[in-house]
Amino acid sequence: MTSVAVNPGQVDTDLARGFYKSMAPPLTGPLLEALLPRILRPADAAAEDVMWACLAPESIVAGQYVDSRRVVPGPKLFSRRGDLASALWDRSLAWAGISNDD
Repeated sequence: MTSVAVNPGQVDTDLARGFYKSMAPPLTGPLLEALLPRILRPADAAAEDVMWACLAPESIVAGQYVDSRRVVPGPKLFSRRGDLASALWDRSLAWAGISNDD
């Protein structure tokens, strides 16, 4: 099993629009409505990036961070340490109530 992290960006969804509207000062609604389409990515474009990462060869994306259909180098300090990855996995299993023997 492998994993890949994908950054879909700021996506134009009801959740994102609601967030920005809740953070906006009063009386800025019309301005915000005009700006959001220019700030937020269309949902289909974000979905294409996620699908690209899902369908890309494992040799390219396995364990990587993908942004805009390209692998982006991640931080090297902790992200490549196998001992930390194993410890995180063990803790995640414990938090989920799953035995490591399963």
